[in-house]
Amino acid sequence: MRVRQQARAPGMRETSPSPTRTRRSPLDRLHAHTKAKRHACRHARKDGWLGLDSARAAWEAEDLAAHYPVGYFGPEHGLTPAQAWEANRRLAKADRERPMRGRHAERRHRLRIGGMLSSVKVGRTGNGAWGRLMLACRGGKAMAMHGPHILAENRRRIQAQRQFEQT
Repeated sequence: MRVRQQARAPGMRETSPSPTRTRRSPLDRLHAHTKAKRHACRHARKDGWLGLDSARAAWEAEDLAAHYPVGYFGPEHGLTPAQAWEANRRLAKADRERPMRGRHAERRHRLRIGGMLSSVKVGRTGNGAWGRLMLACRGGKAMAMHGPHILAENRRRIQAQRQFEQT
């Protein structure tokens, strides 16, 4: 005991085994609580594959396991019965709300079907997290579409900088 006291610097007192964490401010605790609640609300509806309640998921498992629904999408598209039901429902809604008309309507309708098939297979339908991720996102094309003059100026400046560094 005496040796340990001598090794310590003068003026330092021995610490008790109390926690070293300090209590967070009320505002920080409120922010953490809000963040936890938001996360829980976003991830609460995970009973069924499509975010359905457990009773409806059980009904779908019973009813749709035996046969595929009547509609455009089916087993030939590589979808499960629940996915085919969701894709048919979304296609009917899109055709009802935004019908294809005009010169290339058939081609655009085939593209619509391909997009729906892709999104249902990957699981983007009913996925709010993916929707928030893609909000205001153009896949890196925003500057190419709206700021070609800025990109041209940046290319000129980068080329001048590289030329300066070489000399």
